[in-house]
Amino acid sequence: MSPLYRPTAPGCLAGICLIAHCAVSAEHSADDVEWTRKLGQPFYSGHILPTPKNAEYKDDTIPLADGVAGRIQCSTEFEYSGPTRPLLERLFTKRFRAYGQLFGETALRQDKETSVRVIFTLASNGNVSALLDRFGLRGKAASLQPQGYLLDIRTDGILCVGKDDQGLVNALASLLQLVHVKDGKLVARCAHVVDFPTFTTRYTSDYFPLGTNFYEWMALNKINGFSCGYANYFKWTGLEPQQENALAQIRQFTADYQVMSFLPQIHIGGRRPDFAPAIDAGDAKQVQTLLATIEKIMELSGARSVLLLWDDVKSVLPGEKAREQFKTLGQASGYVADCVYKRMQELYPGSTLIFCPPHYQGLKHRRWQGELGVEARQYMRDVRSWNRNIVLAWTGPVTESRTIADQDIMLYKALMNEDRRLFYWDNTWHYHQPLRNFHAQYPKDFVEHCVDRTAYININARLPIGKFFSVTAMDYYWNPVAFEARRSWREAVAQFMGEAAVPVAERFYAFRGDGYYYHFSRGADIPAFRGILTDLEAASMEKGIVDYCWYIYNQICKIQGKDSLTHE
Repeated sequence: MSPLYRPTAPGCLAGICLIAHCAVSAEHSADDVEWTRKLGQPFYSGHILPTPKNAEYKDDTIPLADGVAGRIQCSTEFEYSGPTRPLLERLFTKRFRAYGQLFGETALRQDKETSVRVIFTLASNGNVSALLDRFGLRGKAASLQPQGYLLDIRTDGILCVGKDDQGLVNALASLLQLVHVKDGKLVARCAHVVDFPTFTTRYTSDYFPLGTNFYEWMALNKINGFSCGYANYFKWTGLEPQQENALAQIRQFTADYQVMSFLPQIHIGGRRPDFAPAIDAGDAKQVQTLLATIEKIMELSGARSVLLLWDDVKSVLPGEKAREQFKTLGQASGYVADCVYKRMQELYPGSTLIFCPPHYQGLKHRRWQGELGVEARQYMRDVRSWNRNIVLAWTGPVTESRTIADQDIMLYKALMNEDRRLFYWDNTWHYHQPLRNFHAQYPKDFVEHCVDRTAYININARLPIGKFFSVTAMDYYWNPVAFEARRSWREAVAQFMGEAAVPVAERFYAFRGDGYYYHFSRGADIPAFRGILTDLEAASMEKGIVDYCWYIYNQICKIQGKDSLTHE
């Protein structure tokens, strides 16, 4: 063992107390598969997801803990005291605690003789320069991009180097995906990884705030943006106490750990008039109410970007005062957007306003045909006079665009002047139920067309299947050059359901096909569907995704008017 990786003063593992509270029983088999199932996600696939820019995997492993012998065989050392340190300690500890609980009342105690170091540090830390030099890593550490990391797992120790706070969390996320049970021991696969993301901010989304546990799950999957609201949570007319509490929780998490951006969504076009009416752009009091609501949301949550929506409603002017003051909907919504943008700049200079118009699709969508096309073009002509700093949301040539070409981007930008920045709202989730991965195809330089190198997935992130889709989408947005949809899907299945589920899931993939869910739901072979799900249920180590697939199965049976042979 290299003396540089040998601890100078062996200590405990970041305050871990690994004493389980359940008795040893016969069900605690030494079989690695059973213990892996109990250890939980992410299940070991042998690789890191999202796919790193550079990764060298080795066949060797390094022991971290021996539950049978009751020993911890590594010690954490933090040459870092930044804001993400408590998060790093908690997430690392959580994996060991789950492993320790497999052994009943057995206490996992520090092994001072065999303990190896797990070092967390920033690339800028001069205290570890000798260590970096010893292993020829100084140049690689110095070359890291924002959010980038260097992960070096050797048989004599582990080094996690981050470019910044997020980079350290990304290093830990990759390390934990390589931690697994082997011969009853908790080990990590040896690897050398130098990595950083292509898209700077990678949003997942839901209608509602999802809480700290979900935000930590995001961190472990290198998702650093969360968005919620739409026409289901925030009313432009004001906030309720539970919403204020949820926003404060988001602010606390983002301020404490600085690994997540928050993007609130506020619909002002009356998408759900029973929930919140359309704003009357000519009514000064209503506009001021909206501004006060946005100000409160930004203050409580710490958000510095806002998504304002006027999508999926009729292209008509709502409100008597608006009809008196404006000739078109484009003028009215542009006025409101400008008021919001100016207030945001007064409060938080440099903040970003994103606006989703009624005509957020490209020219291949039906909205650009016939009379609708006349309305759409008028709206976009009005957009040309808007403040150039207001960003427009766009879903591609159609609402759910599985393919986007350079020409699609060019044609849409030409409608509103080419110098306006675009916020790409990926809506392809609707194509991917019940067990589908991200597999859209975009131009090679797509990131350069997305404002602030931002990616956004429009999805129900709280669902197990939503998490699955998010992870496969992040594989693209992290490293689009290396993205290969089928490989990404197999890796995600292995991590979410276990390696044994991959072959059965492949059958399901072939059975589901690549067409519209509408057609699949009406033409699926019900007995064949049931047979595949029965096999998938037997192979999977996790219930959530399988249960959701059974839910879709029952829904399709109802659509086809056939007996589901109920599965509860």
